[in-house]
Amino acid sequence: MRRVQSQVRPALAQLLAAGRDRVQELAADETHRVISSVALHKTMGTKMSELDSKYDRMLDAADSTNPRADPNYYLSKATPLSEGTPD
Repeated sequence: MRRVQSQVRPALAQLLAAGRDRVQELAADETHRVISSVALHKTMGTKMSELDSKYDRMLDAADSTNPRADPNYYLSKATPLSEGTPD
C-alpha cells in the first residue's frame, strides 16, 4: 500500500500543479463566479409526509365510501381453506 501511495502522490501533486497553472492562465478580470441553484430530489415518502392534512381527510373520505378499499372485502369473497382441494 505504501508503495502505491509513494507512486500516486507525486503524480497527483503534478496534476494539481498543472491545473492551478491552467486556472491562473485562463483567469481574467472579467471572470465572475456563478452560483447555481441546488437540485433537491425528494423521495416519495418525503413528498407524502409533506402533504397537507386536508388531503389525508379527502383520502379517508374517499376510502370510506368505497367498499373495495376495505382489506376485508377480498377476504370475505375468498373460498375458505377448508373447502379447498388438496394438491
